[in-house]
Amino acid sequence: MRGTSYLLGFFTKLTLVLLVVACGLFVGGFFRFANTVAQSAPPANPVETQAVVALTGGSSRIAQALDLVEKDKSKRLLITGVDAKTSLNALKALNESRRATFDCCVEVERVALDTVGNAEETGKWMAANKFNSITLVTSDYHMPRSLVEFRRKLPEATIQPFPVKLPRLQAKDWYTDGETVRLMVAEYIKYVGALSRDYVNRDTLKSLRASMSGA
Repeated sequence: MRGTSYLLGFFTKLTLVLLVVACGLFVGGFFRFANTVAQSAPPANPVETQAVVALTGGSSRIAQALDLVEKDKSKRLLITGVDAKTSLNALKALNESRRATFDCCVEVERVALDTVGNAEETGKWMAANKFNSITLVTSDYHMPRSLVEFRRKLPEATIQPFPVKLPRLQAKDWYTDGETVRLMVAEYIKYVGALSRDYVNRDTLKSLRASMSGA
């Protein structure tokens, strides 16, 4: 009984220590992530790439992507993740003065439902057009995870990040706004999940199962 109580106490303390360490790593990682996002900025003089890829999720992303095309930083623009109910004319209406740019240079992609899908469908589009360089346009808080997914799917491509600033993240006291904090924490968790898939993939799981079964 005494031995059992000792082991129970030991494992309880060990569990608590591990929880404290995990919480510390999570909090520390979050602050590093938040600092990276806060300091990110679009390149002052972006280089020309074969295409611009804009991820849906905010009209400012599309506006910035259109700016790049109109400044001759690229000849083609793919807007990926467009809702099936959103017509091209509806997108044009939101950017009324840029109809000519839409008519000459813009394509929309409607299959992708998330960031992984954005990367997959962009890869197919690039292959079909024989492109190997893009400027990736998305919100600043979303850029770290987007780069993980796009670099995983397009390891040979040149990807120039073009983060679009989220206004409420520019405030020095953004961490006092509950909605902004929730957004950042949720995005950080997704980012960690995206990174983790490099280590916990199907092959890894198969190997673990084989080892446990003695195969």
